[in-house]
Order: sequence, then C-alpha cells, then structure tokens
Amino acid sequence: MGFLGKKNRDADLVQEILDWNDADEHQKVADAFESLPESERSFDLIGLYARALNNLERYTEALDALESVKEIGESDAKWHYRLAYALFYLDLEDKAKSHLIRSLEISGPDEITQELLDEVQSFLNRKDQWWEASRKPIFL
Repeated sequence: MGFLGKKNRDADLVQEILDWNDADEHQKVADAFESLPESERSFDLIGLYARALNNLERYTEALDALESVKEIGESDAKWHYRLAYALFYLDLEDKAKSHLIRSLEISGPDEITQELLDEVQSFLNRKDQWWEASRKPIFL
C-alpha cells in the first residue's frame, strides 16, 4: 500500500477511535490500538490510546504510552494534558500541575485544561492545609 493509502487508513482509524470515544467504548480503542503493528502506531494514535487508557483508569499504562513519544509530545498541548491527567490520578499532583500549565502555554486558554488545573490546585491546597494542621501540637 502506498503512502496515500496508509494516510487514508490512519484517518479512518482515527475517526473510528473518535467515534468509540464519544460512545464511551474505551476498551475498543485500546484493543484496536494494541492489535496494530508498532510500525503503524503514530503519535496521534498513541495519544488517543493514552486517552482511552486514562478513561479505563489504567494510568500507569497511559503514562508509559505517552512517555514513548515524549520527544514529539513536548510541544503538543494534548500530550501534556493527557500526561497530567494520568499523573494526577497516580497521586503526582505537582507534576500534573506543571504539565497542565505547559499545556495552556502551548494552546492558550482552554476551558477543559483550566478546569483540571483548578481541580489539581484545589487538591494541592487542601493537602497543604492538612499537612499544616497535622504539624500543630495537640494538647490534651
């Protein structure tokens, strides 16, 4: 198959994956991606796979998938968002925050990214308050 044939097949698969995502059929996305030969796993497909893994609560696997394309992903807002999402649910909130900030720097204002950043910041604030309260002496 020539280059244009492969490009059309990739576009068809991306559209099918987007449809599955809209229907909350994340396992279908993961299964389809995992059946692909490594040579056919593009940056975009890896990103969609990581999103499916995040939605399946398979955060470590999502992180691994995203790390495999880190060099390209460093300049991609969605890559940073997906990485931050996995990091947040792996209890690595500080790292998640930095990736969300980077995502916003790349893409500009984005409501979904800002909402997750606000949630991460709120969690970090509560965590700091808890640590402060736990360090105070208790007098009986």
